[in-house]
Amino acid sequence: MKRTLLSFLVMLLVFGAQPATGGTILAAQTDADAQVRTAVADLDRFEQDGNMSAIYDRMAPDARNLIAREVWLAWTSLTPRLVPDAPAAIEEITFESWTWPVTGETFDNVAIVHLTQSGTVDGQSVTREQVLHFLDVEGQWRLLPLMSPWMAALAVDASGDPFAYTSPFDNAVYAAIDTFWAQNFAAAGLDYEPPRDVVSVTRNGQVSSGCGTKSDIDEYGIYYCTVDEAVYFSPEFEAQVTAVAGDYGWNNIIAHEWGHHIQDLLNLDYSSDPELDDGFYTIELELQADCLAGMFLQDQLARDAIGQPELDQALRITGAAGDAPDTTWDDPSAHGTGEQRQTSWQNGFDSGFAGCRLNLAA
Repeated sequence: MKRTLLSFLVMLLVFGAQPATGGTILAAQTDADAQVRTAVADLDRFEQDGNMSAIYDRMAPDARNLIAREVWLAWTSLTPRLVPDAPAAIEEITFESWTWPVTGETFDNVAIVHLTQSGTVDGQSVTREQVLHFLDVEGQWRLLPLMSPWMAALAVDASGDPFAYTSPFDNAVYAAIDTFWAQNFAAAGLDYEPPRDVVSVTRNGQVSSGCGTKSDIDEYGIYYCTVDEAVYFSPEFEAQVTAVAGDYGWNNIIAHEWGHHIQDLLNLDYSSDPELDDGFYTIELELQADCLAGMFLQDQLARDAIGQPELDQALRITGAAGDAPDTTWDDPSAHGTGEQRQTSWQNGFDSGFAGCRLNLAA
């Protein structure tokens, strides 16, 4: 089976901010209080499950984009963690301006939660008081941890990275994508195998993959072959993408195809009748692959490997690769409109596994 990137359709998306609507201040505070309590309960559940990656995905972007996921996972594994044996007892929630000491930035609407948490640490009963801070991010209350990313990284380096991995790829970008997924699988206790290869198929070269021949490259430009567990692409297609969206436009496409490899490892596959056999429509897998590419780009930003120009390139090519207007959602070749693809990419960037509806821990 092949999963492909179709021809370009450049789209311009303009989003307008919508004004806030009515409701009394008291009602708004009551709603916010309930939402914050739900956020605290979610963190309790993730801690009990040992799913520290899910906690990372509930952090505010200001924190996620300073702290790489691997650093967070390694740092939280350095010391024995408290496993809750009961829901946290919330003593007080206040809403006020607060300065995050990590960066010195002041946020206007922060929920400050005083709570008592009980559980076990290495089998010993422990009760501790905590103060958590949540930032309202587009209607979601996201955690602002009191954790310096630099100190955490130093602690991980000093103690040894528990998720260290050496990629077999010489290409720096391929190795970065490969390492990102290897570390995430290791953190979830899963075995990981890299793609067998990423193959540039020259126009005069003869390539026969488990999914087809050289002619498929001419038609599709790039695809991931589940039979070979390899990515095949045309250098001419790479040049076209780079001309339209720069080097990181192309790197984002490689990250998308790597997303199909991740789906293959997790046995998430296309079906002609998903309602009957619990498979997935092509469009679902393609949009999730966009989402997984967004996850990788967020990790690169948190590592200071890229900046806003590279993110702009990635989003530009994602939007430009939308389906033709007459493509139906259940078409076997459907990838989604440019807007849908950008939204999925952004979901992965903003909310990680939660945004991509993928739970490796499960």
